[in-house]
Parts: sequence; structure tokens; C-alpha cells
Amino acid sequence: MEPGQLFLPAWAATPEAADAQQLARLRQQAATLRRRAETQQVSLSLMAELNGLDLANQSPSAALGPVGYVERLKQAQDLGMPEAEAIVWARTRAFLDPDTQRWNAPGLGNTVQTISRDQARRHDAIAQVLAHWSESTPMALDESPGTPTASPPTEAMADIVLTVDLPSIHGGLD
Repeated sequence: MEPGQLFLPAWAATPEAADAQQLARLRQQAATLRRRAETQQVSLSLMAELNGLDLANQSPSAALGPVGYVERLKQAQDLGMPEAEAIVWARTRAFLDPDTQRWNAPGLGNTVQTISRDQARRHDAIAQVLAHWSESTPMALDESPGTPTASPPTEAMADIVLTVDLPSIHGGLD
């Protein structure tokens, strides 16, 4: 490959095609997370859903495995954890293999400390992007009963997830 040449997977002929394929995969994963949340009777806030989607992007098996993010989030909610803590706890525990009770995150060091630190970092990055988005969208802050609220469209949600791992490419939040 030539220096500066963009790498595209063999199945994507252009950057646009790669983006479209990735967005389609993220939409399917979001639908799966929503169905599982409904089955588990877990209410997903935008923050909880984006974190589940980001986890699915990071590790589909952790997010969508037999005991994945939604199931762990339900456990955290049942324990009465505040939302932010519950999300990080669920993200972290999603890497715990339900059969062996061992961590399955070799790229994150396979310790609760390193996994939790990474999941907290990702949660915080999503929170920053949402806060930035909310500041630029006044209607998002209006939570009066019966008043429509703005939320990022699906494409924007996927873009939020995709930027979590790529702050240097996208220039962060500035």
C-alpha cells in the first residue's frame, strides 16, 4: 500500500460503501439491543443505548452475547445503581464469560481494572459528545410532558459511536 493511501476492506470499494456497510451493521445491532431491552424489560435512555451500540461496535460478542450488555444493565439497574455507574458496570461485566466466569477481553488486559477504565473512558466520551450535541440543539433540553424532544437521528447516533474510537482523526469535540 502506498503511503497516505486509504485502506478499504476487500468488500468495500469506496469509503462511502464502507460507511454504508458499517452504518447498516450498527442499525441492525441497535435493533437487536432494543429487542433485548424490551424482552428484559429494561428502559434504554439515549445514553444507555449509545453505550450499548458503542460496545457492539467494540465487541459484538460482549454486547450481544448470551449474557451481554442489556442483561448486565438489567442486573445493574436491579442493584439500584445510578445510570452512569450502571452503564459502565454493564459494559465492563459484558466482557465476563458467563460459562467460565473469566474475563474475555485480551486487548484490554483481561483485568477488571483495565476493562473498567476503558469502558468508563468510552462512556465519558459519549457523554461529552451528547453534551456537545445538546448544547447545539436547544429542543433536546426541553423535557416538559407532552413536548417533543429532539434526539440525534440514527445516522448521527452511529456517527457518535464511530467517533469514540477515532478522536485524533475527527479532531475530538472541538
